[in-house]
Amino acid sequence: INHSFLKNIHSSLMFNTTLHAKGFSGIYKTIPNMIIGTDTKVAQPFEVEPKLDELFEWYYSLENVTLDDIAEFHYRFELIHPFQDGNGRIGRFLMLKQMLENDLPIVIVSWDTEDLYRNSLKLCSIGNYSPLSSYLKTLTDFREDYKEFWN
Repeated sequence: INHSFLKNIHSSLMFNTTLHAKGFSGIYKTIPNMIIGTDTKVAQPFEVEPKLDELFEWYYSLENVTLDDIAEFHYRFELIHPFQDGNGRIGRFLMLKQMLENDLPIVIVSWDTEDLYRNSLKLCSIGNYSPLSSYLKTLTDFREDYKEFWN
């Protein structure tokens, strides 16, 4: 995960959307934004790259990545909120990528637990990622739910 990867994924996932039509896909935000429905303070546009650099450096310094680490990465990524829109989608994609890369259970935030996911994020704070981590641990491994398709 690096700047180029994030921008390419964002560009791909936002292709053919209003965001794409406005020229905002695949680039970091240029206008301050927010997480809709919260009063959470997110990074300003000029803070995005240095804060992402700090996040990448922390993540790649980990010896063994755990689900707790992925929860922390996700929360910190969402606080940076690097793109004009689509940050939640990108963040959840990154969690999936990290789980696959680290041979962890594949847990997916689905529509039926989305409210629990959003509430767990609201309960987190810098240094306390346990609400999100606990939520993720309640989800069953996708491979178990669909094991007939994996063999």
